Amino acid sequence: HYALWEVIEFGDSYKVPTNTDPADSSINDGRTVTVTTNDMQKKKNDVKARTTLLLSLLDKHQLRFSKYKTARELWATILKTFGGNEATKKRKKNLLKQQYGNFKAEGTETLEQTFNRLQVIVSQL
Repeated sequence: HYALWEVIEFGDSYKVPTNTDPADSSINDGRTVTVTTNDMQKKKNDVKARTTLLLSLLDKHQLRFSKYKTARELWATILKTFGGNEATKKRKKNLLKQQYGNFKAEGTETLEQTFNRLQVIVSQL
């Protein structure tokens, strides 16, 4: 969904207007707001993108990230939190390679448990 990624990457979202022309507006809860079909589609895309990003996070992180109002703000925070810089990524990759190189089955675990542990390491490489 290119439109959703555009919202995340470029912030192409509906912005509530500060000054409106009363001739082009509708009254909603005492506020005058001008809303076009294009604006509604932008808002819908932003909500979809934000929801998609939130649902991709683990449950333990959702409350912390749910305070961000737009998909672009949320994405920037996710990148800052989980992205890391190049040195961090390199260190993590080296650690995973070391874990892979030193991998061996524990005496008390089943073959399936050993395989699952190995798959976790391999999937992160």
